[in-house]
Amino acid sequence: MDDREKVIKGLKCCSEIKEKCDDCPYSGVLRCMMVLKRDALELLKAQGPRVMTLEEVLNTDPDWVVCEFRYGMEVSRHSPKVVKYWANGVKYKYGQTWRCWTAWPTDEQRKAVKWDD
Repeated sequence: MDDREKVIKGLKCCSEIKEKCDDCPYSGVLRCMMVLKRDALELLKAQGPRVMTLEEVLNTDPDWVVCEFRYGMEVSRHSPKVVKYWANGVKYKYGQTWRCWTAWPTDEQRKAVKWDD
């Protein structure tokens, strides 16, 4: 069971009217609720905006993709077909002149992540 599945199962067990501690993956852990909350918080933080790898860009199929362009500091949404065209090296170099994010980044997040040189 991976971390995500463990947290989901733990939350389900604790959210029942009658708690199901025997079925909980956190059962027997000292201060299990505190550990469960910490693990859930870490999973939520990991879901924040981050730069996607080229492989993720090529294998993703969302309705739109958040792209950032190095020169001009533009962040905009594009169709996956256009992004895959660029990612295949026809127009731009991924990570050097443009990159994609998993969600819309803040200005601080964009500035914190270094570009490939």
